[in-house]
Amino acid sequence: MMTVNEKIKVLYKNRYMKDEKEFNQFVNSLDFLSEPNWFDPLKFSEKDIKDIYTVFEDDTESHDVMFGLLHLVEALDLHGRVLIHSLPTMYPHALNWLLTFVARILNSIEATASFKENYAKLTETEKLFVHMILQELVEDSPIFFERVKLLTETN
Repeated sequence: MMTVNEKIKVLYKNRYMKDEKEFNQFVNSLDFLSEPNWFDPLKFSEKDIKDIYTVFEDDTESHDVMFGLLHLVEALDLHGRVLIHSLPTMYPHALNWLLTFVARILNSIEATASFKENYAKLTETEKLFVHMILQELVEDSPIFFERVKLLTETN
């Protein structure tokens, strides 16, 4: 049986899902990792979660299936604790997925508070990168302006 890390490598290798073989390998690995009778967040290391974030790709042929991966990683990375450190590994090839993750975090008061707490611990360089992503989100969806402002304010 393949390990979690091996399944994540299969996801990464097949992330474009440009043909039936890639699609099936991606779906089979995702199904394995998400299987309710098998799934346990403790089976995934922080590195595994970071590696899952690298799988996201805006140029994939199957956004619906990639949303299944989004649900898996959200179950593993509550409130985006690992995401905030993974943003640079997703840019620019997964910018739309980045914006989706951040918007979903901002739609939850609890997740936003956790994200703000993690943002405060970042280096200035990391904060600049997160700020760039947040600016992009506000440009795409002005409704997030106030939430982004609250997120990046220092107390």
